[in-house]
Amino acid sequence: MRQCALLCLSILIVGCSSGERRTAADSTAAAARAMPAPLALADIAGRWTISAVRQGSSISYVTYDMIVTGDTSGWTVVFPDRPAMPARVLALAGDSFVVEIGPYRSVVRPNVKVVARTAGRLVNGRLTGRFAAHYGVSGPDSLVIGRFEGTRAP
Repeated sequence: MRQCALLCLSILIVGCSSGERRTAADSTAAAARAMPAPLALADIAGRWTISAVRQGSSISYVTYDMIVTGDTSGWTVVFPDRPAMPARVLALAGDSFVVEIGPYRSVVRPNVKVVARTAGRLVNGRLTGRFAAHYGVSGPDSLVIGRFEGTRAP
């Protein structure tokens, strides 16, 4: 009887432990399949027309062009009727980028300086992400956040 109990216990332990390994291997493989491909700058190099929408709104807050180069230097932003200004690539990680521009004279608020930071990625051929605009004023309107979407310019 004792040998039978030990045999059953051994089978149970081996059966359970091999299933755990399979489950861990399966979940690791599933996580690897779910990970987006790393961002290649060559995939986003070019001119993009960006439309930014303030959080809580569906109306375009500001529209501009962003010129992306094949490396992290030379990115620029061009607002309508303004000269191009440099965009600093702060980070490239995984499938995403973080860019900062400014301080520059706001296109929305006359005589106010702003620094804008965007975090985005390429999704189905479009640049998409979030922005935060820090205005040089005191009070509750010093920060505007929202989302942006960009299409490749012809």
